This record gives sequence, C-alpha cells and structure tokens, in this order.
Amino acid sequence: MKSSSLLFRRFFVGKKLLARSSNLGGRSFDDLTRELEASINSRNMESFLIIMPDCESVRFLKRIISGQQQAISSLQIQTLENLIGQMWDVRSGQHQKKKISISSQTLLVHRLFAIIERIGSSNTQSQQSYREPNIKPSLAVINQTVEKINWLKSNGWTPKALKQAINQEKIPRDLADLITVYQFYQRELGEHWIDEAGIHASVLKMLQERSEDKVAAGNRSSFLPVEEAVDLVVFLGFHNFSLADLQIICGLAKYIDTAIYFDFCPENEELFAGVKKNYDYLIKNDFQLFQLVEKADTQVAHMQSYLSRYLFQPQKDKQKFNLRHRIHLRAVPNKVEEVELVAQLIKKHSKTVDLGRIGVSFCQLDDYLPLIEEIFPSYGITFRTCATKPILKFKLVQQALSKLKDSLDHSDLLTPSQFLKTALQIIDTKKFLPMLVSCNTQKISERTIYHEISAFRQFLNIIKEITLVNMTQIDKFDQSFLAQAHRPNEFYLNCLDIALQAGKIELKTQGNGALVFPLACAGSIWFDIMILGGLAENDFPVSLSPNLFDLGQEVRDNQIDHLYEERLMFFNALSLPSQRLYLTYPTNDHPAELGRSSFIDHLENIVDISDLEMENDKPIFTIESFLRHYGMNQYHHDPKNGNHSQTSFLPSNQIDEQQLKLINHTVWVEKSRLETGTALEYQGQISMDKVTERHFRKLKSRSYSVSQLEQYGRCPFQYFAHHVLNLAINQGDITENRYLPSLQKGNLLHKILFDFYSERKDSDWLDELRSEDDLRVAQLDLSKIAQKHLDLYSKEQQIKPDLFWEIETEEIVGSAHRTGLLEQFLKLDFEQKNLAVKPRYFEVAFGSIATQKGRDLELGQSEPLQLGPIKVTGKIDRIEIGDGFFVIADYKTGYYIPTISEILAGLSLQLPIYIRVAEQLLASQIKKPNKRWKGVAGVYYLLRNQGQIKLGCGDKNYLDQAYSVGRRTAQIIPNSRQPHLESLDQLVDIALQHAYRYAEKIEHGYFPLTSHDKGKICRFCNFKQICRVGTISETGNTEK
Repeated sequence: MKSSSLLFRRFFVGKKLLARSSNLGGRSFDDLTRELEASINSRNMESFLIIMPDCESVRFLKRIISGQQQAISSLQIQTLENLIGQMWDVRSGQHQKKKISISSQTLLVHRLFAIIERIGSSNTQSQQSYREPNIKPSLAVINQTVEKINWLKSNGWTPKALKQAINQEKIPRDLADLITVYQFYQRELGEHWIDEAGIHASVLKMLQERSEDKVAAGNRSSFLPVEEAVDLVVFLGFHNFSLADLQIICGLAKYIDTAIYFDFCPENEELFAGVKKNYDYLIKNDFQLFQLVEKADTQVAHMQSYLSRYLFQPQKDKQKFNLRHRIHLRAVPNKVEEVELVAQLIKKHSKTVDLGRIGVSFCQLDDYLPLIEEIFPSYGITFRTCATKPILKFKLVQQALSKLKDSLDHSDLLTPSQFLKTALQIIDTKKFLPMLVSCNTQKISERTIYHEISAFRQFLNIIKEITLVNMTQIDKFDQSFLAQAHRPNEFYLNCLDIALQAGKIELKTQGNGALVFPLACAGSIWFDIMILGGLAENDFPVSLSPNLFDLGQEVRDNQIDHLYEERLMFFNALSLPSQRLYLTYPTNDHPAELGRSSFIDHLENIVDISDLEMENDKPIFTIESFLRHYGMNQYHHDPKNGNHSQTSFLPSNQIDEQQLKLINHTVWVEKSRLETGTALEYQGQISMDKVTERHFRKLKSRSYSVSQLEQYGRCPFQYFAHHVLNLAINQGDITENRYLPSLQKGNLLHKILFDFYSERKDSDWLDELRSEDDLRVAQLDLSKIAQKHLDLYSKEQQIKPDLFWEIETEEIVGSAHRTGLLEQFLKLDFEQKNLAVKPRYFEVAFGSIATQKGRDLELGQSEPLQLGPIKVTGKIDRIEIGDGFFVIADYKTGYYIPTISEILAGLSLQLPIYIRVAEQLLASQIKKPNKRWKGVAGVYYLLRNQGQIKLGCGDKNYLDQAYSVGRRTAQIIPNSRQPHLESLDQLVDIALQHAYRYAEKIEHGYFPLTSHDKGKICRFCNFKQICRVGTISETGNTEK
C-alpha cells in the first residue's frame, strides 16, 4: 500500500493555492504543502483543521491519513457545514432557534400560497403571475419556489434587495408573486425557526460584528469552535462555493490563517468559468495566489494538467493525447445491461485491486440505484453508497403512512398536540419495527434494515416537526384559523403528505467495498479504478426544463451556470482514477432511443480512448444472468433437442442437467405462446382427454356465485388458479388491522345491522322517526346491539383491549367526540324516509349459505337459483320494497363503486344479477304469489368514515321516488354516455349474457390471461408470482 503522505499529496497535485494570513498571523504559505506532509508523517496534526466538502470525503481522508493504523486522535477534519453549524451554536447559545428541515420548508411555502391568495397580496402586486388565480399550486411549483428562495438567500438576495432591483428595472416585474412568498416566508420563520441559509447569514453577521469590534485573534474561542492550538484552516476538495460560503470564509480568514487548494486553469474559461468567479472574489478579499504545487505523480498530474487546459476548448489542429490504455468507452443496449457490465468490471478488477479503491458513479444516480441494489449483490459485490433516497421509497414508511391514514378518522377534530400523541400511539415504534422482519419471507440484508429504520425515524421526526410548525408560526397570517384550536385529521395528513414529498435520507454505509457515489462528490475522493455510467444525451449534461422564475441577467441562476458545473464534474471524474477509467452509456431507454453525451465528443476531440471489448475474456455470469442468456440462445434453436450450447460457461457447475431440461421446456412453452402455438394448454386452453372431460362435465351441473363469475370476467386464469387448482391465498399484510381485518369487520357489521333491522321489519318504525330525538333513541339501540357483538368478538378472539381496539370500536359505535359509522348509517336511512321504498328484507341468501344463522328465513332459499342455463348462489344484503318495485342495496367497506361501463364490459355483475334474482324470489313468495315485481335500482351503502349512499345503477323513471342522488350521474339509465342503453332491464340482460358465456367457457376448460387493462385487473392479484401476464404485449393480447 502506498504511504499515507503520498496518497495525501494527490490532494495537491496540479492544484492552485489561494491563501490569506490573519491580521496577526503573518504566515508564509510558500512551503505549505511540504509543511502539511511533514505533519502527516510525524503524526503531529493538532495545529491545523482540514475542511472537506462532504462527510464521505471526510471519511476518505481519515482512512488515507490513518492508513492501517489506529485512528489519530489529533486529526481534525470536518465539513464546512459542520463548522458553520458549530459557530452558529456558539452564537445562539440558549436562545437558539429550531432549524427547519427541507420538508417543513416545503409545507410552509405550500401553506403560504393559500394564505397569500386569501389576503389578496399576490394579485395586487402583479398583473402577470406565474400561477393562475384560484388554482392550487402543484408540488413542482412548490419545490421550485423553495429551491429558488434558498438560492436567493445563499446569494445574499433579500426581499428588500429584490424589490429595489425591480424598481431599478434590473429584474423582471413578474416576480411579484415570488417576492411576496419570500417575504411572507421570512416573516413566518420569525423567532422560532431558521433555515440553512439563515444559519449562514447569522454566522456571517456574527463575523462582521466581531470584525467591526476588532476582536483579537486571542479571543476567537468565544465564537470559533476550534482548539486553541489550531492556527491554520485548510480547504481541500472544493470546486465551487456559494456566495454566502465565500463571505464566511473571508470573514474567518481575519481570525485564523486560511488556505484553499483547488483546480483552476485561467486559460480555459469553457471549463472553469464558475471557479473564476470564486477566484476573483477571494483575490478581491486579500487572498493571494501561491506557486503551483509540485507534481507528485507525474503521469496523473500530466493527464490532469492536459485535461484542465484543453477539455471543452474549441478543437484546434493539435495531436491528441494518447490515453487508450487508461480510458475505455462502451455503449450498452439498456440500463440493466449497463449495470451488469459495471458489475462484471468490478469482479474482474477485484482480483488485483482492493474493492475500496474502486469507485462507481452514474449520471442521474437516483435512476440507477435500484438496479445497483438488485444486481451488485447477485454478483457477490460488496458496495457502499453515499447517495440520498426519497423517504417515501422505503417500504416501512409506506406501511406506517398507510397504517396512520387507515386508523384515523379524517374528519375528527384535534389540536396539533393531540394529533401528535394519537399518531405516535398508532405508529408505536416498539410494535411496528419488528414487522420489518417478521412480515417478509425473503431474507433482508443488514444494509436494507439499517436504511429502513433510518427512514422510519426520519418519518417520525417529520410528524413531530409538522406538528410544531402548526403549533407556532404557520397560521400567523391565516386569520380564519386563529379561532380554531382544533382541526380535522385530514388537515394534518395533508400537511404530512406535502412534507414527506420533500423528505430524503442519506444512504450511509460502513465497511469496505466499492463506493457508489453521486457525481457531485467527484474530486474530493479518488480511486485506482473509476467507472462512470449513464453518459446519455439529455441526462448529462442535463436538459433543464424552463425555469419557472426568470430572475434577469444580474441574478439569473441560468442554464449556462449549470452547464459549467456539470463540465467541472466531468473533468473531476476523469481525474479520479490512477489506473483505469471506464465510461458507459445506454443506447435505449424504452421506448426512447438514446445517443451518447456530447461530453464524450469533447473528450475524444483532445484524447484517444479505446472501445471496451470483453469478448476475449471468459464471461462473468450470475446464475440469473446465465439463465437469461442461455434461454435466449435456446429460443433461437430447437429447445426440445437437448443441445446445451452454453454449458461451458456455467457458473461453478451450479446448474445441473435437470435444471437445463426444465429451462428447455420453459423456452419451448414460451415459443409456443409467441410463435408456434403447439402447446395450447399453456395458452389457457385445456385439451379434453378422458379425465379432464369427465371433470368438466361435472361443471355443467355446478352452481356459481356472482363473485366467481366476476372473477372469471376479470381474469380467467385467476379463476383457474383459485377455483380449479384451489391454490391457497396468502392474505398476510402488515397494513391490515390486526384486530379487525376488512373481512371480519364487514361480517361483524352485517350481523349488527341484521339484528337491528330484523327486530323492526314488521313495523313502520322508520315513519315513526319524526325528530332528531327519535333518531337518537334508535341510534342508542343500534349501539347497544353493536357493543354486544363487539364484546362477543373480542372474547372469541381473546383480544385484550388497548388503544388499537379502542380506535376500531370507536369508529363503529362512536364516542363523545366522534360519530360512529353505524350512527351515520341510521341517519342516512332517516334522511331517506320520504322515499317510496322501505327496508324490508335483510341478508337474503340463496344456496347452501341460506341455512346459516343471521339469514332471512322468509325470502331466502337453501337451493341455488336457476337463471337461464346456470345456477347461482349468493346473498343480497338488503332489499327495499315499494308498491310493485324494489331497490337492491349492497354494503361496502371500501370506496370504489363499479361504473356502468364496467357492467357492460362484464367486469361487474353483482347488482344486475341480484336484481333479476330478487325479482324471482319476490314473485315466488307465499304471501304474495305471482305478483309482478320490478327492480328499479341498485345502491351501495358505504360503511366507512362518515358513510354515504352511492348509486350503482338506476331506472331514470324512479329517480327521487325509489332512490335519490346528489347530482346527475352516468349510473342513471338511460343517459347520454351510453345512448344505446335504453333501460335498466336491458343492462340486466347484458350482465346475464356475460354470466352465461363465462360459465360456458369454464365448462369447456378455457382459462386464458386477462384481456383487460392490466393496471386495474392485476394490481391486487394474489397469483402474480405464477402468472405470465407481464410477457403479454402492451399493444395486444398475444394469446391465440
């Protein structure tokens, strides 16, 4: 291993040095590099502080300096962000404001838009607005606003300065909205909160005040959090500073000697235009340029010097620098194969190079990170990351958020502190975190568990922070809220959704392994082997969308500035490796074809690089990638001939002959599906041998439930897996309530409502409800029945009452602070008592389930009902009777209501078929034989939250007589959306024809995959793992 001083020297190779001595120091910087190296070698480093750009570069430098030895206690290295934060802590003391996160910033700005619109500020200051009035701003607009406010603050632009610039016509006048939001944002922060830019401004103000008071260097400990022995601050690995950072550095240099090493070639403004701004500012503030640092590694230094001089310069008649032995380029078909190529390169070099000396970066790393996390482990590659990931991408956060939303009544009114307490009780860390492991059948890596837990903790912090924001400043200008201490849970959940959209966590990982890092970190770390991928057009350099805020020429953060930053990142990446650099890009990102980055063209203008060829090497396969390549090869041959053409490349003989035969069979089946059609049984068509023919003959005499027929209509294969193969369904889901899962909750509500209405079916009790007091008495009776069933259920299930059980029971029966869904259900009946139909029959079953307890004994029957050529079984939740007509009602615990279009497509059959069933049952009842009954509507009672009645289908002639709707809807027949549909009877007949056809296909053994929209049909399917629907062309079903 190279000595630590030699590796450390690479921080100075080819760099410029700008330095400034403090007023009292008088240090000479001519031999600074040698002094630093001497201190490193002698392990005497207590006299200087090293500042690095980020935490990963800090860890990198510590490993270099410490080498294989134990960490050096006197080593002082930190980030600039940490140093500024410590200085702010010293300044603010006990009166410290709370730092606001980017999530709360996003929430705050989102709320400000609504506040500003209400007080009319935004429309009075500008005739042209970037946001149309009365239109809710999108999250993209909010994010751009937050980003722009942070940029303005970091570059010294206050709302007052922006207004002055408008008056001087230096920036466009249509920025009034932005300035208003910015101004209100500053006022909202007030004395409670401070953002990152505010911390920088506070530290800068402190340094300026100290300077004016002429504080001596000897008294610097009162505001500078470094050891007294430290007399030098050295900045390494930086490329650009914000204006606020530059101001702080210059202020700091008045009290302590300061040195900055950086890449800069003044002759190449196409590359270093951004750096030149920093350089000019520092020179203007008394920093001096010192001699070029000596070259330690002549080969690396020579290449770096050449690139810094000529990269991105207009091409001149100059001989190219030969780097064919160092830089290699490869185009790959797609991103998956690109990541696999990177993995193969790492495996190849890991035999001779320590994994920790291999670096990997991708342009648009966020797009590649999921592929890296999947593919690298399959190649046995250990890797570390220093990237960020949105908090909503983590499964544990998704489950926790879902749990929170499902457990809260969205209309309940709570104070912020009550919401926080309730939310933290629902998401109990001690009970929730074990679900991460216990509810997953696949092995979870320690890395994943660490990141999931980190994201979950961040999720809890965001909940606490949005609560604090709502308790303090956020309503200062929102007078409509001042009188309301309580707000609905929906308000807090909306706040949480907005804040979470901006939440990210750093994917910190420890130990040795290849480092995967964002390109912005290039330059502060380096490697023996560097791989840079994703070099596709529009991804690098990024094709920016139009800026929402055009700040004018003087303060514009425009696209050319961003281009300079990306050019500098590319230069830094080229300078990283000491041995080899690999450049890759995908040529396709379905459905778009991609070209290579223009940066590659710029590079090839000045250097010779080689195309990467790996054909001469022995292929490196994971088992998964080998099977894919083997299967593709066999597909183009005869998969039944047993010729294993690629067995010489088997990974360590881990695949035996039987597995290869199975692969051949699988390829043969797939080829039949797509081309030959020789294996119909794998296309959903079961051929009739004697056994299967006898089996399917039995189906002709069987009965079907409506849900079975609907399932076949959605996906015949799903029906086949469920009802022919009888495959078990795993219903486990950690988002499902552990006490009252949806199925049990629905059954319990059916029992409660059956008991209540059965006691009253022979009376006109609904007409007797003449007042709210009468209604309240009935609601109390219903609550007593419900409590009896809940007590019995908790005893049978051995439930020990706790907070979760209280939440569930309160949702059903209500409390002093909350209306239960059963109370609301009865209120819906009360509000409909003027209709010409009254609830009369409940839980009307036909088929074997009719004999179960809790079924209607008057109208139901124990035998299946014959409808044309088929027999059907089922249960009608409720029938409301009028004079010769009736309405079918179905109880639903979910939200979704099937449309008429879905009935016409054969996806939803329940209400139309139940209307025909009820007509037959009512016509055959003993008390009123042979009377003609007409079904005129089917409705849904939503047993969820505040409850609603939704129309499923209804005869227009009976609107406001048998049913009512709040607004006109396409569920009423006839309607303008289905002009061919003339009556409800016609809709019922269409649904029955679908049912007859489904039964006939079942009897003939026809079970193809769904022909409907996969996004709707397959989303919640329990048989995804055994289904091949993903191989069907999006443009049409490939089934014959």
